[in-house]
Amino acid sequence: GRTTTEDDLAREIKLHNEGRRLAIEVADLWWSAEQPPTNGKDRRDLFQQGGMEMHGDPIASLSILREAKRHIEARVRNKHRTPGVMEDAARLFVCGSCVFPNDYRTEEAGGIIIGNDNHWSDITTLVNEQGDPYFELARAVLSYPYEQPLKARANWTVEQIKKSRADGVMFVYKWGCNTQSAIARLLVDEIKAQTGI
Repeated sequence: GRTTTEDDLAREIKLHNEGRRLAIEVADLWWSAEQPPTNGKDRRDLFQQGGMEMHGDPIASLSILREAKRHIEARVRNKHRTPGVMEDAARLFVCGSCVFPNDYRTEEAGGIIIGNDNHWSDITTLVNEQGDPYFELARAVLSYPYEQPLKARANWTVEQIKKSRADGVMFVYKWGCNTQSAIARLLVDEIKAQTGI
């Protein structure tokens, strides 16, 4: 029943940026591990907690991320082996939207999904905390790497693939996001040219 002010939005932007930064730190930790410190589904849920799911209760989301970071730091330090994930699991990075491979079936088959471009693009985009919060939020949304021209999107995706130490890449699309099908081959060709994967 109250009007949202610019100050309210500015405070929310700072909270969400904190969540995005935590999610990026958790991802860097997760990717650095010799063995995946969690299964793929838990990894994705934790990453998305920071940039996508904070709109419900940002304070609770930040609390979960901080706790998760401590657990993942311990798992990486202790070289924790995650049940259900093979020791030499193929590390797969997923591109595309509206559909996602089943993490558990992937792990049963000897792989693990270690990243995806769609929501990760939003999570890694911080909003400038100075200036008009509406303008800065709009500018951030328009700068999502996933939404950029093909070459810029490919370059960002290649950077994420290298950071995550992926062994392979899948491009998946379905339903209303059929615009993805038009660029799938172009993107994977660019990724292959730059990474050899």
